[in-house]
Amino acid sequence: MNLMKHSPLTGLLGLSLLAVAPLVAHADLIYSVVDGTGLIHDTTDNTTWTQNANISGSTFTYQGAKTWAAGLTVTGVNSKWVLPTGAEFRNLFLQLEGNGGNSSNPYTLGGGDEYGTKVLFGSGANDYASNVVPEYWTAQSGIDFNFYYGYPGGKPDTAVYAAWAVEATPEPSSAIMGLLTLGLLAGGLVAQRRAARA
Repeated sequence: MNLMKHSPLTGLLGLSLLAVAPLVAHADLIYSVVDGTGLIHDTTDNTTWTQNANISGSTFTYQGAKTWAAGLTVTGVNSKWVLPTGAEFRNLFLQLEGNGGNSSNPYTLGGGDEYGTKVLFGSGANDYASNVVPEYWTAQSGIDFNFYYGYPGGKPDTAVYAAWAVEATPEPSSAIMGLLTLGLLAGGLVAQRRAARA
């Protein structure tokens, strides 16, 4: 997500936070609000999540979760939404502070059981994810992500879990793709002419 497309002030805040990122102990998560909806941008893999981790308030089969994510609209955000990959969930999991109740588990690097009504990722007043539940569907069929253990697991597509969507990476516009194609063609013609002269 390009934070600057939503608000110049938010974009400047994000850039200033990135500039001091090595100096702070917390993860590279940035809170922003767009038309009243809280969002969390993960700069480690350029994903944007809804701050409310259970914004639907429902559970779904795998196909139902995919359909829900594709139909999600957030006022002020013009992008589409999709289910996150297991790797994107893992990145987020490692940056949430959790409540430490499972910190003795060798598989959890982020403190253990990073779920609950309010899961912090920083010291700011809005630096938290809300309503994080223990298990979600990932983008891959038959794979859920467990916020107790912090890694993906295999489940039948008919199982019922929550869904947490991320903003889809925008597809390049047709105009940009056209310019790229023309550039490649022009480069190829120049190379052919040079080869013919040699």
